Amino acid sequence: MSLVSELDVWSSRFFKSGELLRRLLEDLTINYKDTSIPDLVKFVTDAERTQSYVWTYIDYCFRTPIFRTFQWLDFSLKLNRDLWNLIAKDKGKEGEWFLNSLTIHLLKEYVLVWSRIMVSLDETMSSSGVKKQGELPKPIRDVLGSDLVNGAALADLKGIASELKAFYVLVDKRKPFLPFSIMQSPIIPSYVRPGTSSGDLYLFEENLVVDVKSGRLDGKTGLPTYYYGKNANLSKDLKRISDMHRLYGIRKGIGVVAEDEEYIHLAIYVPWRRWRREEPLLCLKSPKLPLLVYMNNIKGTGVSHHRVNIERGKVKLTVNAYDLREKPHAEELNITLSFLNNQGVKIEGRIARDSENPRKVALEFTMDSSNMKNSAVTDSKSGKQVILAKLLVQYGKGGVELDYPLLSVTD
Repeated sequence: MSLVSELDVWSSRFFKSGELLRRLLEDLTINYKDTSIPDLVKFVTDAERTQSYVWTYIDYCFRTPIFRTFQWLDFSLKLNRDLWNLIAKDKGKEGEWFLNSLTIHLLKEYVLVWSRIMVSLDETMSSSGVKKQGELPKPIRDVLGSDLVNGAALADLKGIASELKAFYVLVDKRKPFLPFSIMQSPIIPSYVRPGTSSGDLYLFEENLVVDVKSGRLDGKTGLPTYYYGKNANLSKDLKRISDMHRLYGIRKGIGVVAEDEEYIHLAIYVPWRRWRREEPLLCLKSPKLPLLVYMNNIKGTGVSHHRVNIERGKVKLTVNAYDLREKPHAEELNITLSFLNNQGVKIEGRIARDSENPRKVALEFTMDSSNMKNSAVTDSKSGKQVILAKLLVQYGKGGVELDYPLLSVTD
C-alpha cells in the first residue's frame, strides 16, 4: 500500500465524523419537529458558520487528533491485568521502572514525531515563495477556498511545534502538566474576551500557566531566550504578563524552547524573578531520541511489541527501529542490551540497515537463554513469555546515553 493511499484515513475519518453529525442533527430535527429543537439546531449551525474555517481546520485536523492519541495510544499486545501487576510485584523497583518508562517513552516518541512534522509544515507555509506572493501553497488554497483571507492563522502551526517540544521535555522529566494548546483551541478564562489566551500548558506542581515561545540558546548563559524585536522579546513579554496579572487572576510564566544537536531545552521564566540575574524558575533539557522503536511499529490495533525467538537454548531478539538523526550514516550508534533483574549481563548488538531506506534499521541481539534469567514473565492467557529488557543507546559527540524500555514477546 502506498503512502498516498494510506493518507486517505485522514479525509475519510473527518468526512465520516462530519457526515455522522449532520445526519444525527437532521434526524433530531425530524423527530422533534413540533418542539423548539429544530430552531435550536439552526442557531448552533449559524454560530458554527460564523467561525473562521482556517482556525477550525487547525483545531480539527491537528489539535484534536494529536491530543486524543496522546491520551490513548497503547500497545496491541492485550495482556492480562494480572500480568502487569505481576511485573510490578515480582520484579520490584525494576518492574515499576519498566512499566512507568514504557508509557513515558511511547509518549515521547509520539510527541517528538509530531513536532518534527509541524516544523516542516511551518517551513512550508513560511517559505520565501509564500511570503513573496502573500499566499499559501496551492493544496492549502484549494481546500480552504474563499474562507482563506491570508495565511496568518496558519502561523499557529509553528506555535504548536514549539509546544510539542515543551511537552516532550516535561514528559521526559515526568512533570505533571495539562497540554492546554492541544486540548482544544487556545483556552481562555470565561471572563476574558476572546483573543486573549490563558496559556499553552499548566504545570501542576508550580501552579503555573505557561505561554510557550520558540527561541535560541544564549551564547553567554546557555539558557533559552528569544528576541524578535523591541516589542517581542523575553523582557517585554514578562513585563506584559506582570502588568496583566490582575486581569488573568492566575500565576503566569513564559516557557522558552530551544535546541542544539543533541538536546531540547526548556526554561520557564516568571515575572517575579529577575531573569537576567537569577536563573529561570525551571531549566530542563532532554536528549533527543536518535531512534524510534515503537512509533514505527504501529499496526491496526496499537503499537506492536518486539519479537523474541528461542530455539535450542539460543535467543534472538530483534528490534525494528527507525533512525531519526539528520545524518544517519554520519556516525553509527553504539547499542547494548541488558535485562531486568540481571543487570550484570550486557549484550552487544549489530545494526542492519535497509538497503532501500537506510533509516529503517534492525537491531539484532543473539545470546544464551540463561542471560534472561529472572527477566521473563509468563502470560497465563497466551502462554507466551514477556521479556523485560533495556536498550542502551550511545550517540553524539558528547556521548549521550539513553535507556529504551523494550517490551518483547516470544513467538
